[in-house]
Amino acid sequence: MLARIQECILYRGFSNGEILDDMTELINLYEADEEALKAREDQFFKSVNGLVELAGMYGFSGNIWHTYLTFLLVNHENAFSMASEIRGAIEGSINELAKNDFQIFKELYDFDITVFDKVFGTVCCKVICDYQTPDENSKLFNTRIREIKTAHEQEKALKETIIRVKKNSIEEHSAKLDPTDIQGLQKLMEAKRALQDLEKLHISIN
Repeated sequence: MLARIQECILYRGFSNGEILDDMTELINLYEADEEALKAREDQFFKSVNGLVELAGMYGFSGNIWHTYLTFLLVNHENAFSMASEIRGAIEGSINELAKNDFQIFKELYDFDITVFDKVFGTVCCKVICDYQTPDENSKLFNTRIREIKTAHEQEKALKETIIRVKKNSIEEHSAKLDPTDIQGLQKLMEAKRALQDLEKLHISIN
C-alpha cells in the first residue's frame, strides 16, 4: 500500500502535519525500497518523538498514531468541516470529495506501523500502538487542592477540570473512530465546537 496523502483534496496543509508527512514518506519507502528506508532512522525516531510529545500535550492514549490521524481530521478547517459545523450532516459534491480524503486516511489507519520496529530494531511502534498516559483528571482534582482558597480559584479549578474531562472524552472517541465514518467525524467536530464555547464560558460558584 502506498500512502496517497498528496491526493487529498480538502484535507491538506495540516497544522501539526510534519509527522504525517514524515510517516507517509517512511510508509512509501517501506513499500518501495526497504534499504533506502533504513537510512531514514533519524526521521523515524523524530516522528515517534513527535507523537509522544503530542500525546503528552493532548492526553492521547491507546494507538496514538490512529488518534493523531483523527486529531488532524477533526481540527482541520476546510469547506466540508465548516459546512458540517454550521449545518450538520451535508450532502452533495463536497461530501463526495470528503469521502475521497477519508478513504486515503483509512488506508493510513490500516497500515501496520509495527513493521518499522523490525526495520529499525526497536519496539517504539509496539509501544505507541498501546500507549498509556497518567490520569491527568485525578491530578486536576488533587494536586492543587491545597492552593485553592478563594471562590475565584475554585471556579477556575472547576472549569479546568470540566474542560480536561471533555477533552479526554473527545480524544477517546477520536481513537476509536473509523475515518470513513463521516457522521462520527461530524459529531466530533460538533463536540470540539461545544468545547470551544465552554472555554469562553464563565462558571460561577454561589
